Amino acid sequence: MVSSLEYSNIEEAEVKYLLRAAQAGDSLAVQTFWQQGGNLNIGNAQGMTPLMFAAFHGHSALVDWLRENGAEVEQKTTAGRTALMMAAMGGHLSIVRTLLALGAVTTISDRHGMTVLFFARRAKHEAIVTALLQAGDE
Repeated sequence: MVSSLEYSNIEEAEVKYLLRAAQAGDSLAVQTFWQQGGNLNIGNAQGMTPLMFAAFHGHSALVDWLRENGAEVEQKTTAGRTALMMAAMGGHLSIVRTLLALGAVTTISDRHGMTVLFFARRAKHEAIVTALLQAGDE
């Protein structure tokens, strides 16, 4: 895992470009970054990674590709939030289910003690609340 501030040979502008591409769902740009040796787990100053941006913005195909190519499901932002939390906040049930199937942990709390279930309930994403509760029963 690469700290959000450890860019090594990667220029800050390239990281910003990568994260904007993930936010926009630009799979080709993200894949090109990776093919050129880029680290898919690098984040911005807040620790937001490409997987987190793609999950929050509902880019299912990009989430799948990122996971297949080494993106860390449980990586946290500086606030302690995960890609699962981002998908729940964004209201993306299919991505929540994908991350749960990959073993994403539902009991992780952010630095304020909030879990993914809290974020789903607060945003009134009832289908996600149900999926999270069912995952907790398994």
